[in-house]
Amino acid sequence: MKFNKIWSIVFLAYFAIIVLIVYLAYQGILPTNLPTNKYFDECGHFTLIGITALFAHLAMNRHFFKLSYIKVPVGPAIILLMATIEEFFQTLSPIREFSLTDLLSDLAGIVFFLFLDYLVRFFLRKFKKLYNN
Repeated sequence: MKFNKIWSIVFLAYFAIIVLIVYLAYQGILPTNLPTNKYFDECGHFTLIGITALFAHLAMNRHFFKLSYIKVPVGPAIILLMATIEEFFQTLSPIREFSLTDLLSDLAGIVFFLFLDYLVRFFLRKFKKLYNN
């Protein structure tokens, strides 16, 4: 598998920010409950993990593997696995707690941002075809 150099740099920089956020959460530095918005945590999971998965997908040149009859994107699958493991590690922490809602928000974010990538590529191909004719 060949990696896209620019997207790999973007992914690694963004992933470092995600690792810092997770570290700060385990240290108790980040607030675990924000009363101003009931769904702030889920929105964070949706956005942060979704973008991480998109950058991983782009860094891996949109590489897929086959799982039976289903094509699974490698980068997002790895990110989802890592997010799932991290969510289960929260059961071992006295200041964090496991949340199925967070995990579902991670999955929804991944699906949304991959679909957004697909839509952008679809319309770019249509516009390119339109202007080349």
